[in-house]
This record gives sequence, C-alpha cells and structure tokens, in this order.
Amino acid sequence: VFLVVVDSQSISTASERISRTPSAVSMTLKQLEETLGGPLFLGERKTRLTPLGMYVADKARRVVREHDSAVTDILHYARGEEGIVRVAVVPSVATAILPTVVEGFRERYKVRLEIRDIDSASVAAAVTSGTVDFGIASKTEASKELAAKHLVSDRLHAVCPHGHPLSQLDRPVRWSDLFDYPFIANGLCAQFDAPEVAELVQRATLFLYNVTTLHTFIGEGFGISLLPGLSVPGTEALAAKPLEDASAVRHLFLFRRPDDVLSPSADAFSSAILHSIAENKTHLQ
Repeated sequence: VFLVVVDSQSISTASERISRTPSAVSMTLKQLEETLGGPLFLGERKTRLTPLGMYVADKARRVVREHDSAVTDILHYARGEEGIVRVAVVPSVATAILPTVVEGFRERYKVRLEIRDIDSASVAAAVTSGTVDFGIASKTEASKELAAKHLVSDRLHAVCPHGHPLSQLDRPVRWSDLFDYPFIANGLCAQFDAPEVAELVQRATLFLYNVTTLHTFIGEGFGISLLPGLSVPGTEALAAKPLEDASAVRHLFLFRRPDDVLSPSADAFSSAILHSIAENKTHLQ
C-alpha cells in the first residue's frame, strides 16, 4: 500500500489502483507510521518522502521484487515449467522414443532433463534408490517392488546383414530358420523366456552386451541375432524381419517408487512420454 501511494503521489489514485477506499489507505499509512515511530511523507499531499520514507521505500521495493519473483518461480514449478527431471531408460527407448518427446517437451517447458540409458536391472535400481524420478525398462527381479505401468509390447526381430537369406524371406521368420546360421547372443536375449532363444544363446560362441557393437558385428558378417523392434538399427547395412511367433515380445514398463509423488515437471514429462507412445503405438509395435 505504501509503495503504491509513493508511485501514485495521491491517496485517491492509489486507492483506485489497489481497489481499496481512500480512508482504508490512509489508515494503513497511519498504522505504518505509528509502528515505525515517524512520518513517511512531508505534508498531507503524499508527493514527497521524509528520509525515513525514502529508506522504507528502498527496502520495501526490494522485498516486493523478491516476493513477486518467488511467487513466479513457485507458479512455474507448480505448472511443471521449471525444475530438474531425472530419468533412467533402456537404450532403445532413449534412441527410438525420447527424441521426439524431448523435442516437443522443450518447446513448452524450461526444464533440465537428465537422461540415463542403462540396462533394465540398473533402471530399476536407480528408481528404487531415488537417483531418478522414474524409469522405463523391462521387468526384472530388481523391479518387483516398484509400481509398474505397461507402456508397449516390443516384438522380437531377427537381425542380419542386408542381402542375407533371412532378409529375402517373403514371410515372417520362423524359429527353425534361425538355427542354420551362426548366432550372436546379446544381453537382451535374457528378457525372452522362449526355449528357442535359450537354445540359440547356448549355441552362440560370441556374446555382445553393447547393442551398437552388436550392429557392427552383424554387419561385418559374424552372424545373426535377435533384437526387439525398438533396438533394430535404422541402417541400410542391416535388415530386420519380425518373428512369426507373436508371443516373442519384450514388454516395457514405466517404473515408479510405490506411493511416490512426482514433481510437477517430472509428472509432465512422464505424461508426454505416455501421450507419445499412445499416439505411435501401432508403429512401435
């Protein structure tokens, strides 16, 4: 009230600006002066400040600016427009799903995103420890205590060099087709409990954990492998054919700590991911 009077240089004008009666404004100023023990204005016209009034005006402006800034920050945070979001996801989600989500999210929110691409067990461990706000991965023993929301079913594909006999098939790949060629096992094979996958892994003489390295070895002709659709490389050097067995899928879940409440910005980002997956579910599957 005091600052509005200072800026307006009139009680009547100030009262209109703050929607209070002139008498109420005058009473507030009187109470302030009584509390401080001295006058704030020279004379009755409220156009000139006393030394005390100048000191109070300077301090009051700083406090009001800090208050307004704090309220603005709080509103931005409450709307999910500010803050830090920490997420752990499996690499295929990081490369196949998140780029489009992040692009749209950053157009609306000034939020710092920290994304870790790690294996499913490590995703669950990061969520459990609170290192990240939420994670996206397959179910493992480490995730059994977490709240899980199913996102998408990721069909298994046979991956081979371009021009390989498997790539020439005019039908989905059968399990029996795979046993005629050297097989490269990979870390994702453990997520499929089909006995055929177990037999292929047992036969394999090469085991690679890094998917990028796996792509290179397949392209160099060391063998074929199995990967879920989201991990299939987008390169002309390799070909990927879905398996005929429709039950051979990897299920991806969004994991959170039970009874945990996400920050507004983390909730907004998780919602953006869910919305993107829902819109592109046919493509993803």
